[in-house]
Order: sequence, then C-alpha cells, then structure tokens
Amino acid sequence: MKILRPALTILLAGPSIAFVSCKSEEEKRQDKALERHADALEDQAKATRQAGERQAEAIKDEEALAKEAADRKAKELEEAAKQTREAK
Repeated sequence: MKILRPALTILLAGPSIAFVSCKSEEEKRQDKALERHADALEDQAKATRQAGERQAEAIKDEEALAKEAADRKAKELEEAAKQTREAK
C-alpha cells in the first residue's frame, strides 16, 4: 500500500500539472496579445503626437512668414507715405 500511494499521487498529479501548464500557456498567449495591443496603442499615440508637433511647427512657420510679409508691407506703405509727404 505504501508503494501505491506515491504512484497514485503521481498518476493523479500528472493531468493536473498538464492542465495548469495549458492554462499557463493560454495566459501567456493572452498576455503577449495584450502587450502587442498596448505597444500598438503606444506607437499610435507617438505617431499622433509627432503629427501634431509637425502641424504646430508648420503653423508657426506660416505665422512667421505672414508676420514678415505684414511687416514688409507696412514698411513699404510707410515709405510710400513718406515719399508722398516729401513730394508736396
């Protein structure tokens, strides 16, 4: 009887270990899938942030060009006004 107990324990423990092992593999697959999904979301967030930064930079460049053009036009008009006064 003493010999049968360890054998019986091993015999019954085998399927339990296999079941736990399978469940563990499924959990690992789920964890990997969740990790890939999280990585994809982080990549998407990074791409969105970079696109927004590029757009903001383009807007700043446009504003700077518009300001330069306005300053240039104002100087031209001031010079024209000065010449008009001097012509009198």
